[in-house]
Amino acid sequence: MTVPTNGLIAEYLGTVSGGQLLDTAGSDLHGTVVGTVTSEAEGHPLGPAAVFGGAGGVNLPTAAMVAGAGARTVALWFYRATNASTYETLYSAGAKVTSQLFDITIGPGTLEFVNYGNNTTVPHTYNGAWQFICFQYDGATKRGWIGNVLKVDQTTTLNTATSYHEVAQRQALQRFNGKLARLRIWDRALSDSEIADVFFEGKQRYAVPELITQMVLPVPVMSYQRIIVPPALRTYANLKAPQLRRELREPRLAHVAYRCTIGGVEVPLRGFQTQLSEDGMYWLQCYLPYSDSVFSAVQANPTATVRVYRGLVMSDNTIIWDEIAQGALSRVNSARGVNSQTVTVEATQDGYANEAPQSVTIRGIQTVSTDSGRYRVRSAEINRYLRPGDVVSGEIFPAFRVGRIYHALQITNEGRPYEWMEVQEAQTGEGVFS
Repeated sequence: MTVPTNGLIAEYLGTVSGGQLLDTAGSDLHGTVVGTVTSEAEGHPLGPAAVFGGAGGVNLPTAAMVAGAGARTVALWFYRATNASTYETLYSAGAKVTSQLFDITIGPGTLEFVNYGNNTTVPHTYNGAWQFICFQYDGATKRGWIGNVLKVDQTTTLNTATSYHEVAQRQALQRFNGKLARLRIWDRALSDSEIADVFFEGKQRYAVPELITQMVLPVPVMSYQRIIVPPALRTYANLKAPQLRRELREPRLAHVAYRCTIGGVEVPLRGFQTQLSEDGMYWLQCYLPYSDSVFSAVQANPTATVRVYRGLVMSDNTIIWDEIAQGALSRVNSARGVNSQTVTVEATQDGYANEAPQSVTIRGIQTVSTDSGRYRVRSAEINRYLRPGDVVSGEIFPAFRVGRIYHALQITNEGRPYEWMEVQEAQTGEGVFS
């Protein structure tokens, strides 16, 4: 997604150099470092991050803030290894006088959208994962997002003073201990779809360009008429629906992309496989290229949800994402060989019932084999609605009841994805949920 630049006053991605937090929006509204502040070139999944150890902050120019009752939007990402034991400020503008402060602060398991005298506290556990925060005022209403989910929407009055404009501190106190990145300030209230664009910034990059391939879509494209998108993107997808229908009306060359998140944090994806078995258990295994930062990030998020998405790339290069696999993180392993280094993430999910078995025809068949007398059929056409207990048939094999379903993606050395589904015949008594 492309970050909107209309009304963008300042952009602090996280680079600290020469005692300044650099502004990359083009106006050189650099912040002045106070105390100890460093930066990591790849500290955030999309680039640099400013590192604060609780002993420093940044004073931003007043020219980079919106004062009075002016409309504004402030968005940023932050990371803290543990929940804070006291209040720590991420961004602050104004003075500690009723209605004169515009401030984002974290507390012990909370996040506060502060305008002094009318503060809003939202319970939120943020430890060990990058968090997206957006705070907005349109002249009459303040709105706050956490992870692109609207959490605050209330009428209020602002008259922000120009006394202070700070990052990682409030009037040199309540200093933050963690990382901050991609702080942006606009002099207008962004629309919901624009905020979604900011939140989903760079997803094309983290689908990894070499994972984008081409395939000929048949007509009609029934599977994409049933596309499912994450809740945060539903508004955006609805805006794109007419274009989606128009682009799928005729045969064409389509682009497909893949991405993976763990606890909401984007990670590079090398491949995955899933297994849905007759006892209702769903198992997911993702393969990530090894790096110390990826391995540490995954280890630090032991209860995260792992999600895999497939995206249809539109002609204007926006992507409609379809969540194709998810599960609760259960195990992490690493393998560091001579020619390859991989982080393997396992996740599970149960409760997949099949109360009304269906008869299904499998198409796009690649291979048919037998294993201990049971059929195994591999297909290039993925049917995510198939369940154990369904009866499948095809032109080159007899009908049988499904016991297990495998779904896999493998990225070749040339960077091309190979995705397939494999269906295994059930043994006697299998393939029927109790």
